[in-house]
Amino acid sequence: MLPHHESHRFALSAEDQQRLGISDRDIVTLVSAYRRFAIWRFDLATGHVFASAAAFDILGLDYTTGPMNMVAVTARIHPEDLPVLMETYERASKDCVGYHNLYRVRDGESYKFVRSVAGFRRLPDCPAGEIVGVIYELNDLHQFVAFADD
Repeated sequence: MLPHHESHRFALSAEDQQRLGISDRDIVTLVSAYRRFAIWRFDLATGHVFASAAAFDILGLDYTTGPMNMVAVTARIHPEDLPVLMETYERASKDCVGYHNLYRVRDGESYKFVRSVAGFRRLPDCPAGEIVGVIYELNDLHQFVAFADD
């Protein structure tokens, strides 16, 4: 279980969940309703990253059941974003912290914005622990609402 932090922007206590009649599954469904979400796990003992099929799709890679090919993954990241992304993974694994990161992933001839949100998790059978997270496209960066009074 990932640590719970009081500073989370969206926190729903067990009492609120019961009072509102909303389950954890309902919350996940609502939060992910308009975005393609995917799950991934970085095993710090082996250095392997495993991901759901949707993560491969978001990154524009062919799905495999084994560890992700990180050479193929990093080749899809915008060259200006890659050093920051690698530093993020290094610090998260070294300092056992969570993070969120916004970066660009190649999408045909252009790039799309992708966000990763992750947390460190200690495991009883693996002293190194792991980082688990979600990845999703930020396809609403160019959507806006405008009003005119004339």
